[in-house]
Amino acid sequence: MSIDKASWERVQSHFDELIDLEPTDRSVRLKALTLSDEDRSLLESLLASHDQRDPLLDSGSAPSLLALGESDEAEEDWTGRSLGPWQVEEQIGRGGMSVVHRGQRADGQFDKTVAIKVLDAEQLAADQRHRLTEEIRILARLEHPGLARLIDSGQSDDGDPYLVMEYVSGIPLNDHVDEQQLPVGERIKLIIQIARALQYAHQRQVIHCDVKPSNILVTAQGVAKVVDFGIASLDHAEPGNEARLYCSPAYAAPERLLGAAPTTSQDVFALGAVMYRMLSGRNIRPHDAMTGTHITEQPTPPSVATTQSIGETNAQPIHARELEGDLDAICMKAIAVDPDDRYASLSELILDLEAWQDHRPVSARNGGRVYVLSRWLRRHTAIAALGVLLVGALITGTVVSLDQARRASEQAERAVASRDFLIGILEAADPTLDYGYDPTASELLRRGAEQIQGQLEDQPTLLVELLHIIGKTQLERGLIDDARTSLDRAIERMGADRDHRDAASILASRGLVAYEDGLYEESVPWLEQAVSAAEDNQINKEDRHGILVQLADMHAVNLQTEEAVNVAERVLSEQPEFGNRVAAMRVKGMAMDLGGDMDGAEVVLSDALEQQRSVDPEHISAALIENDLAIVYWRQGRAEESLAMHQSSWRHKEAIFGENHPQTMTSLGNVAAITDGLGRHEEAKSIWLDSLERHRALFGPDHPSISYTHGMLALNAYLTDDLAGSREQMDEAYAVRSRLPEVTHQIDWLDYVDAIVHFEIGEAIDPERLGVTAEDCIEPAARRPLGQRLCVAWWILTAERQTNCPSDSTKGGIAELLSDWPERWVSRWETSAALCAEDSTAADSESS
Repeated sequence: MSIDKASWERVQSHFDELIDLEPTDRSVRLKALTLSDEDRSLLESLLASHDQRDPLLDSGSAPSLLALGESDEAEEDWTGRSLGPWQVEEQIGRGGMSVVHRGQRADGQFDKTVAIKVLDAEQLAADQRHRLTEEIRILARLEHPGLARLIDSGQSDDGDPYLVMEYVSGIPLNDHVDEQQLPVGERIKLIIQIARALQYAHQRQVIHCDVKPSNILVTAQGVAKVVDFGIASLDHAEPGNEARLYCSPAYAAPERLLGAAPTTSQDVFALGAVMYRMLSGRNIRPHDAMTGTHITEQPTPPSVATTQSIGETNAQPIHARELEGDLDAICMKAIAVDPDDRYASLSELILDLEAWQDHRPVSARNGGRVYVLSRWLRRHTAIAALGVLLVGALITGTVVSLDQARRASEQAERAVASRDFLIGILEAADPTLDYGYDPTASELLRRGAEQIQGQLEDQPTLLVELLHIIGKTQLERGLIDDARTSLDRAIERMGADRDHRDAASILASRGLVAYEDGLYEESVPWLEQAVSAAEDNQINKEDRHGILVQLADMHAVNLQTEEAVNVAERVLSEQPEFGNRVAAMRVKGMAMDLGGDMDGAEVVLSDALEQQRSVDPEHISAALIENDLAIVYWRQGRAEESLAMHQSSWRHKEAIFGENHPQTMTSLGNVAAITDGLGRHEEAKSIWLDSLERHRALFGPDHPSISYTHGMLALNAYLTDDLAGSREQMDEAYAVRSRLPEVTHQIDWLDYVDAIVHFEIGEAIDPERLGVTAEDCIEPAARRPLGQRLCVAWWILTAERQTNCPSDSTKGGIAELLSDWPERWVSRWETSAALCAEDSTAADSESS
């Protein structure tokens, strides 16, 4: 059953009246209404959906309404069944299109409570299934602390698609605000949090479509998380069918109620409605948009109700006129009936809210110079008290007005240019323009970067900004060559001037591109420039800390462990936000390990992982910490624990980035390396070959990761006594390495493998090529398999040259190792040991 226009018209006025009543009063009033059974049922369902507090359900929007008139057939219960690696537990809600269960990971890889939403396959048309697949790909890339993440997806044996989502432990926004009795300033901070999360999604072409208080949970730490993304945007009216409304009427934009396709402007409206509810204690009244007419009575300004419902919250008086002015203007602009009258984006809404926080003029107010001056005076009360500004009030007012006009003009030009750029990209996706070829998103980004070079020559600031956005998106997608080109263009346009507001982020992204290119040493200067730009431009503390963490990471990658620890501790000393604090701990732990302090590294990394898991165990930070902790376990000789931790990191990265992202493939290689170290060489070889093909597809033939993987295949062959196969892989590794601009420590170990293979086939080599010393090899058995062979080879070669002989205890350790080694090792060791014995006898004779 759909909510048609006629039905809505019959119950809308009653709905407007009843939503503001207390439950008891509402029940009395509802019974007194003269309604048909159908309209009463519809009205009750609308009210129930409005009150719905389960953020994981579709029942706060149209799916529940669609279920009103359905048959009484038994509902399918998924409890106790498995969906992929997930065990389905009790049902926690149902909508017209889906059912939601609590669930757990079933394969034992890690413990994780999730929300599993199973969609009804019969209600998804073929094109909707395609859109669902595309939607999942986009949602899986959303990575923001303010968004509940999509963890996994799949299809049941019956063909029903399912989504596995982060299970957020929190309470709905309205409940949190009411329980904590938050003052207005704290409420606005929450709205800004939510707006930033939604803006992040909008920048990645994801629209929520059902923003409402029950879809915003606040954790015990005070973090607001937006849940239930994406499903609403799948529903578009088919030709000849009525549009279905996957949204909550109390928070939906008028055009959405009329069946318009989802837009970011509708999310702006919905968040404005949420803000209105937070400030006034009541909902806006739904517009007569279903009939195609504008409202005749604007919503009551929040200030009117705020003085009653918020009052002196937490003994902090509310300035009624402040609410009546700036906040009213912000709310009214956000929930304007005409989309053209709303904020063009959530970033504009955020700017106004931040201006309100700082007592600066808000754009929504459209105030004159007296208004601007009054806000200036509020921020500079000491100067105002001295009367200094009274003399120059007229001059100041004129200057401010001119400045506002200039800024308004610039903003208008930027908006038009940005719009034209986006339209150009969308037009490029028309298959008819390319003779049926449907370009990929990567191709569209590449074309966009090319187009704006000529289109925005007269707007260099906007050109740099758009090149930055494109380059950063390409970097996140693993398109390293494209990202380098876009970011280099942005840097070229900036020139020596580093005052551009995006300068720090552009330079930091360029440093990460250098890292992905394998130019590890080159990455550090880029990040150092980024830090300088961040400090010079006084960017916000959270972003600055993020760049410092990246710099520390690059120091660690370059084995500059002391520098890495120092930068990480600098971040920690400044009390960063949670995400940067955990990231700084991770880098510090990794650097400590590289510096030889394995036990200290384990403590720091374990603490970081515990903190991350307590807040969001599926966040990418957890995967990164798991990777570094797994390396520490390996160095400590805890191979099985290391493998389990590496596998967990790999699965997390694959769920977030996809299987062919550089981060995912790095973890896959770590899994293969540990598997080799455990002696499971055939299994490891299969993983290495898979990894090699993925790296070639992503980076082409010449990249450090290609050389590295050939080297690992050479080591794998060597450990299975396939010397010919090892030589073949080493030749490939060296061929790639010779074409690289620099040899990093990530692939300098190839020389040791090459040396041991040459030693094995009987060729003369210098012992120094083995990369070990007598001190390293006092106890060969304490080293890893390759290290053991390097040490024994070293003792054999130095004994043959009569330059070094092992102690008796070392000889005993070598003899014990050789019991499981090929015969060629035994015979050669016995020969060298005999030489050492002769040398020892001769020395004794001389001394006697």
